Amino acid sequence: MKMKKIIQLKTIFVFLFLGIILFSPFIVLAQPNAFPNDAWTPQDVVNLVGLIRNMFLIIGVISLVIFIIWAGMGFFTAQGNPTKIQEAKKKLLWTLIAAAIILGTYVIILSIRAFIGKDWL
Repeated sequence: MKMKKIIQLKTIFVFLFLGIILFSPFIVLAQPNAFPNDAWTPQDVVNLVGLIRNMFLIIGVISLVIFIIWAGMGFFTAQGNPTKIQEAKKKLLWTLIAAAIILGTYVIILSIRAFIGKDWL
């Protein structure tokens, strides 16, 4: 049982590491002359918050796809074993809960933007 958890943790860390490598340009905001003369204006802060929000949304959606595939592979590898099927169902359930949370936060942000009428979120 411990070995199985270690393998699962290694898999999660590998996916996180690959995600960080793939999205490092978003994380470091690799843009030439993003802030000329190092003068931060309020609009620059707003743009930074928007970039961070978009980065988390992209990483969240890609993570959801990976975890849905992982849960699906659990169903395939269960081979009729009821305990493995139950584990795969649990993985899928928690992945769908995470999807609902990500979608809910994005809907809340869009609702606040529509209510305020400004493009600052």
